[in-house]
Amino acid sequence: MGRQASESIIFAATDTVIVEADEIVSREHYAILNTVAQDALDALELEIHQREAEALKPAALEAAAKSPDFEGDIQHVREELQEKTTIIRSHYDDLREELLSLSERQFFNEQRYRELRQRWGQVFRAGMGAEAIHELLSNLDLDAMAEELWHEVRFGRSAQRRKKATRQLRVAKLCARATISPNG
Repeated sequence: MGRQASESIIFAATDTVIVEADEIVSREHYAILNTVAQDALDALELEIHQREAEALKPAALEAAAKSPDFEGDIQHVREELQEKTTIIRSHYDDLREELLSLSERQFFNEQRYRELRQRWGQVFRAGMGAEAIHELLSNLDLDAMAEELWHEVRFGRSAQRRKKATRQLRVAKLCARATISPNG
């Protein structure tokens, strides 16, 4: 978020380009990803319904010709397909929620990091260790952060938020004074 993509980010399921190379990643791209993922889910659901209809059509014709007992079987197959569709949709909704819950400056243990890296490949970017912390700190706009915190201290309604903003403002001032070099 707020960084330039080194290469195009593509939603693999539909080969849709979410972010072009050298473009700054913004909330708009998350919205595009959400729309593309939802469209892919809708297309998958439509395909399942079409396959269901195609699979059941000959059986329905045969059942009508042979015996009313097949109606129960057809209904059973429909229920099974509906259950499977619900499970698949639930799974994709969970994955979508997981992706949308990721945010900048979020910390993970190594196992979770590797899991997210494997699952989200091109969409997920994270770092480990001091280098990642250095990158985060070097990308902070301390002046803008200080301005927002001053606004919260002066005009915030909640005493707890004002107190938190005051503590964060002290840290921001200390960081602004310190010079962070690549070598430590």
